[in-house]
Amino acid sequence: MDTREEEGGRTLDGYERRRIRIATQVLDAAEQLIRDHGDDSFTMADVARLSGVSPATPFNHFDHKLGLLAALFRRSLPVVGRMRIGDVGSDPRDIVREAAAWSADIYAKDPGLYRPLLRALLSHPPRDALNEATQLWVTGLERCRAAGHIDDSQDIQRLAQLLETAWYGALSLWAVGEFGREELRRRVREVTALILAGAASPFRNR
Repeated sequence: MDTREEEGGRTLDGYERRRIRIATQVLDAAEQLIRDHGDDSFTMADVARLSGVSPATPFNHFDHKLGLLAALFRRSLPVVGRMRIGDVGSDPRDIVREAAAWSADIYAKDPGLYRPLLRALLSHPPRDALNEATQLWVTGLERCRAAGHIDDSQDIQRLAQLLETAWYGALSLWAVGEFGREELRRRVREVTALILAGAASPFRNR
């Protein structure tokens, strides 16, 4: 009997499906503990106990607690990446700016999870997840360049990294309580607009 199935464009066998299921159980348990405690004071043993797995299993999947927390942050990226934008208009700069604000708001709407999670990650930013998130900016930036709003000399990958760094920085300040949801959205819009303006062709009428 064929035990393979498709997921995300990949063919998974029974072992891979089980591994994903167990990892999801562990992440779900970590998320519940963050919500229950309001911080990251739980242990990996707590996660194992709540998820119904052996004490070694969280370590086998995520190496250490920071790896588990980074994976929990990474789990949000597919939702953030959809960037559903309303009636923004046709200017790709506006779409990038509003997409940035919308994606920040995904986190701000769930402070019970993301404030403690991001605070826990402040001293050890989830670099793999941030590198993955950087790629979410690239399509929007390429559209800006195609429309003539970004100078040809600009490195799109570098601009995407700048945008991600600024976005994550604003989100981190929100996480420690420097400001609330509306101010987060405003700051993200403003810093995104400033970076795009700095990358614009000097010969284009902006």
